Amino acid sequence: MEGAVLNVQLDRLPGMIKAMRKQKQQILEAVADTGLQPLKANSLEWECGTHVGFLLPTAEQAAQFAELTGGFVCAKTGRHVYTEWDPLFAHQGGHVPAMNPYNFPANRQCRKKYTKDMCAPSLAILNRAVLIGTHPSRKAAETKALIQRIRAAAAQVL
Repeated sequence: MEGAVLNVQLDRLPGMIKAMRKQKQQILEAVADTGLQPLKANSLEWECGTHVGFLLPTAEQAAQFAELTGGFVCAKTGRHVYTEWDPLFAHQGGHVPAMNPYNFPANRQCRKKYTKDMCAPSLAILNRAVLIGTHPSRKAAETKALIQRIRAAAAQVL
Protein backbone atom coordinates (compact mmCIF):
# COMPACT_ATOMS: atom_id res chain seq x y z
CA MET A 1 0.00 0.00 0.00
CA GLU A 2 2.77 2.44 0.93
CA GLY A 3 4.58 1.66 -2.31
CA ALA A 4 1.48 2.47 -4.34
CA VAL A 5 1.03 5.80 -2.57
CA LEU A 6 4.72 6.69 -2.94
CA ASN A 7 4.70 5.68 -6.59
CA VAL A 8 1.89 8.16 -7.28
CA GLN A 9 3.72 10.83 -5.29
CA LEU A 10 6.82 10.39 -7.47
CA ASP A 11 4.85 11.90 -10.36
CA ARG A 12 4.73 15.16 -8.41
CA LEU A 13 8.50 15.32 -7.92
CA PRO A 14 9.56 16.94 -11.24
CA GLY A 15 7.14 19.83 -10.73
CA MET A 16 8.24 20.31 -7.15
CA ILE A 17 11.92 20.38 -8.11
CA LYS A 18 11.20 22.81 -10.96
CA ALA A 19 9.39 25.14 -8.56
CA MET A 20 12.21 25.05 -6.00
CA ARG A 21 14.89 25.65 -8.64
CA LYS A 22 12.94 28.61 -9.98
CA GLN A 23 12.45 30.00 -6.49
CA LYS A 24 16.15 29.64 -5.67
CA GLN A 25 17.17 31.38 -8.89
CA GLN A 26 14.67 34.17 -8.23
CA ILE A 27 16.02 34.73 -4.71
CA LEU A 28 19.65 34.72 -5.86
CA GLU A 29 18.92 37.25 -8.60
CA ALA A 30 16.90 39.47 -6.28
CA VAL A 31 19.64 39.69 -3.63
CA ALA A 32 22.66 39.79 -5.95
CA ASP A 33 23.30 43.47 -5.16
CA THR A 34 23.26 43.08 -1.36
CA GLY A 35 26.86 42.04 -0.81
CA LEU A 36 25.84 38.53 0.20
CA GLN A 37 28.15 35.79 -1.05
CA PRO A 38 26.09 32.85 -2.36
CA LEU A 39 27.43 29.39 -1.67
CA LYS A 40 29.06 27.93 -4.77
CA ALA A 41 26.63 26.08 -7.00
CA ASN A 42 28.04 23.92 -9.74
CA SER A 43 24.79 23.65 -11.67
CA LEU A 44 21.75 25.67 -10.65
CA GLU A 45 19.87 24.15 -13.59
CA TRP A 46 20.29 20.59 -12.30
CA GLU A 47 20.38 20.72 -8.52
CA CYS A 48 17.16 20.17 -6.56
CA GLY A 49 17.13 23.73 -5.18
CA THR A 50 15.84 22.92 -1.70
CA HIS A 51 17.92 25.70 -0.11
CA VAL A 52 19.57 29.01 -0.94
CA GLY A 53 22.94 29.31 0.76
CA PHE A 54 25.14 32.24 1.70
CA LEU A 55 28.61 32.45 3.21
CA LEU A 56 28.90 35.24 5.76
CA PRO A 57 32.17 36.90 6.83
CA THR A 58 31.99 35.68 10.45
CA ALA A 59 30.18 33.05 12.50
CA GLU A 60 28.51 35.81 14.52
CA GLN A 61 27.16 37.45 11.38
CA ALA A 62 25.97 34.07 10.12
CA ALA A 63 24.08 33.38 13.35
CA GLN A 64 22.41 36.79 13.24
CA PHE A 65 21.59 36.46 9.53
CA ALA A 66 20.08 33.00 10.08
CA GLU A 67 17.92 34.29 12.92
CA LEU A 68 16.67 37.25 10.89
CA THR A 69 15.86 35.22 7.79
CA GLY A 70 14.52 32.02 9.30
CA GLY A 71 17.48 30.06 7.95
CA PHE A 72 20.02 27.96 9.80
CA VAL A 73 23.78 27.83 10.23
CA CYS A 74 25.14 24.67 8.57
CA ALA A 75 27.34 23.72 11.53
CA LYS A 76 24.33 23.81 13.85
CA THR A 77 22.28 21.01 12.30
CA GLY A 78 23.06 18.33 14.86
CA ARG A 79 24.20 14.96 13.59
CA HIS A 80 25.00 16.25 10.09
CA VAL A 81 28.41 17.50 11.24
CA TYR A 82 31.17 15.06 12.26
CA THR A 83 31.71 16.75 15.62
CA GLU A 84 28.37 15.24 16.66
CA TRP A 85 29.21 11.68 15.58
CA ASP A 86 29.73 10.26 19.04
CA PRO A 87 30.27 6.67 17.81
CA LEU A 88 33.22 7.88 15.71
CA PHE A 89 35.00 9.24 18.76
CA ALA A 90 34.08 6.17 20.84
CA HIS A 91 35.29 3.81 18.10
CA GLN A 92 31.89 2.20 17.74
CA GLY A 93 31.35 1.32 14.11
CA GLY A 94 28.81 -1.44 14.47
CA HIS A 95 25.88 -2.46 16.61
CA VAL A 96 27.49 -5.84 17.28
CA PRO A 97 31.11 -5.96 18.50
CA ALA A 98 31.96 -8.62 15.90
CA MET A 99 30.91 -6.19 13.15
CA ASN A 100 32.74 -3.17 14.53
CA PRO A 101 35.34 -2.21 11.89
CA TYR A 102 37.51 -0.62 14.58
CA ASN A 103 38.09 -4.14 15.93
CA PHE A 104 38.90 -5.82 12.61
CA PRO A 105 42.47 -7.15 12.42
CA ALA A 106 42.84 -5.62 8.94
CA ASN A 107 42.20 -2.16 10.42
CA ARG A 108 44.73 -2.31 13.25
CA GLN A 109 47.18 -0.08 11.38
CA CYS A 110 44.53 2.46 10.31
CA ARG A 111 44.46 5.91 11.81
CA LYS A 112 41.93 5.89 14.63
CA LYS A 113 42.61 9.12 16.46
CA TYR A 114 39.82 11.57 15.81
CA THR A 115 39.36 14.93 17.46
CA LYS A 116 36.52 17.41 17.24
CA ASP A 117 38.89 20.07 15.91
CA MET A 118 40.67 17.94 13.30
CA CYS A 119 38.85 19.67 10.42
CA ALA A 120 38.96 23.21 11.79
CA PRO A 121 38.94 24.98 8.39
CA SER A 122 35.83 23.05 7.35
CA LEU A 123 34.11 23.80 10.65
CA ALA A 124 34.92 27.48 10.22
CA ILE A 125 33.19 27.48 6.83
CA LEU A 126 30.19 25.54 8.16
CA ASN A 127 29.85 28.07 11.01
CA ARG A 128 29.72 30.91 8.47
CA ALA A 129 27.35 29.22 6.00
CA VAL A 130 23.61 29.84 6.21
CA LEU A 131 20.92 27.89 4.36
CA ILE A 132 17.42 29.23 3.78
CA GLY A 133 14.84 26.70 2.65
CA THR A 134 12.74 26.90 -0.47
CA HIS A 135 9.37 25.19 -0.74
CA PRO A 136 7.45 23.99 -3.80
CA SER A 137 4.16 25.32 -2.42
CA ARG A 138 5.47 28.78 -1.55
CA LYS A 139 3.35 31.47 -3.19
CA ALA A 140 4.83 34.39 -5.12
CA ALA A 141 3.92 36.83 -2.34
CA GLU A 142 5.65 34.61 0.23
CA THR A 143 8.78 34.44 -1.92
CA LYS A 144 8.71 38.24 -2.29
CA ALA A 145 8.43 38.60 1.51
CA LEU A 146 11.34 36.18 1.99
CA ILE A 147 13.44 38.19 -0.45
CA GLN A 148 12.66 41.36 1.51
CA ARG A 149 13.67 39.60 4.78
CA ILE A 150 16.95 38.49 3.21
CA ARG A 151 17.66 41.96 1.87
CA ALA A 152 16.87 43.58 5.23
CA ALA A 153 18.99 41.04 7.09
CA ALA A 154 21.90 41.60 4.71
CA ALA A 155 21.67 45.36 5.25
CA GLN A 156 21.66 44.87 9.02
CA VAL A 157 24.38 42.20 9.24
CA LEU A 158 26.91 43.19 6.57
